[in-house]
Amino acid sequence: MRRTARLAVAASTAAVLLIPLAGCQSAGGPGSTVTLTAAVPYVMPNLDDSAGLCPSLGEDGARLPDDALAACHDAADEVVNGALDALDLAPLRIGALPGLGEGAYGTVRVDPASAPYTRLFVREGTAYTVLPAEERLSAAQLRDGVELALEATDLVRDPAVWDGGIEVSLTVVDGGRTERAHAALRVAPLILTHDLLPIDRMVMSDNGTTPEDAERHGYDPESPAAPVEDGEEVFREELSAALEAAGLNGHLLEYPTGGDRWMRDQFITGYFAVPDRTERCGG
Repeated sequence: MRRTARLAVAASTAAVLLIPLAGCQSAGGPGSTVTLTAAVPYVMPNLDDSAGLCPSLGEDGARLPDDALAACHDAADEVVNGALDALDLAPLRIGALPGLGEGAYGTVRVDPASAPYTRLFVREGTAYTVLPAEERLSAAQLRDGVELALEATDLVRDPAVWDGGIEVSLTVVDGGRTERAHAALRVAPLILTHDLLPIDRMVMSDNGTTPEDAERHGYDPESPAAPVEDGEEVFREELSAALEAAGLNGHLLEYPTGGDRWMRDQFITGYFAVPDRTERCGG
């Protein structure tokens, strides 16, 4: 199950604490510098296109190059495009601070190494507003408590450049008193599939349809493709029968290759995964 880890950041005039929503994290007591210790929460790299807004063709009708296709995703802008997009964000919460003075304020920052790969939002209901590092949360906001959301805008591509560890720091200033809390998160890793995994869907080559045709005219991957290669009709019949015998009827999808029968040359499937927050931490 894809679930984003959830945290809560609570503060008082005595101290700022980081506390868990699901019991998977621990925090120090009042007056202490807080560090999460029991487990490391994860945030999804928000690289999907949950609202289906990314084009596959340019304005001239030509296919877009791979780098242009890869550059279009949910995290490419500062807009949260609905509930599915929000699922990939990691929620955090600054607890209500009713005793703060009028001049009090708070700031929330991500560590410098992670800043190019992350984005923070303030959430009010279903509305998300970007929270820049230099922006201050007002005393009125902090008194009511603030809902935050962390977005990972990329995956770990080179651990020597960025290892995916993210530290979110909260600072609350009230007069001459300053209190801080830190949330340690990690971007979910990319996991490639292998042949020993249970079958969820099987994808086979549609040799009669090119990718260009599919992009220009639409494509239904659940519609059986007409066989065009020698022996393909028998192969399809036997494969469908085997899937049905295994209780996987309807799990066969087509992929337009235009005659390239080697699916592994087309793409390698992978996924991101985070722990279900209802599960026990630490083993």
